[in-house]
Amino acid sequence: MSALGEAIRLGEMVARTPPSRDRVRDFLQTASIVAVVFGHWMIGIVWWQDGLLRTTSAVGVTTGLWLATTGTAGRAHRRLIIAIALQLVCSPHDAGR
Repeated sequence: MSALGEAIRLGEMVARTPPSRDRVRDFLQTASIVAVVFGHWMIGIVWWQDGLLRTTSAVGVTTGLWLATTGTAGRAHRRLIIAIALQLVCSPHDAGR
């Protein structure tokens, strides 16, 4: 992009992507991040009480829901964090090792 705020077309972005990138992995990581963000938005409980907007998490008030955060979802979340950290500290050639 030559100017701040200039839109980049999808075809240009694809052309600029090095052939060494694993696009399936990139897609899966992006989808995982989106799923985590939407999951955090959806798990919140919001209500109006005594003229105030109140919030809490469904994990704390729903029996057994905490198990989902320590089971498969918890492992996937940890793997996602590790993958992001590896991409931040490794060069693109080292990230797949």
